[in-house]
Amino acid sequence: GPISLGIVFCVSGGITEQELVQVRLYPNPSTGVLHVKNPGNVNLKFSLTDVTGKIILDQKLNNGISDINLDQPNGIYFIKLTDLKNGDSKTEKLIIQK
Repeated sequence: GPISLGIVFCVSGGITEQELVQVRLYPNPSTGVLHVKNPGNVNLKFSLTDVTGKIILDQKLNNGISDINLDQPNGIYFIKLTDLKNGDSKTEKLIIQK
């Protein structure tokens, strides 16, 4: 059946809120490679955690499209994108399904 994805936006403040909202993660569910499209001029930090809250991946991203290799078993993960300029962040649920 269809997979419902709960996307949680925790965004606060200012004009950069729009920039963070423009960041796209795809595909979701992912087979192991995730593309992050960062169209704005956002200094992004990308964090991947599992359902227990353990940080698996923590890295800075450039503008444009970044390909992130998620060499993880199938399951549910959470991606937190943080704007390093002002600390705004948003969290999205990611499903890995190979």
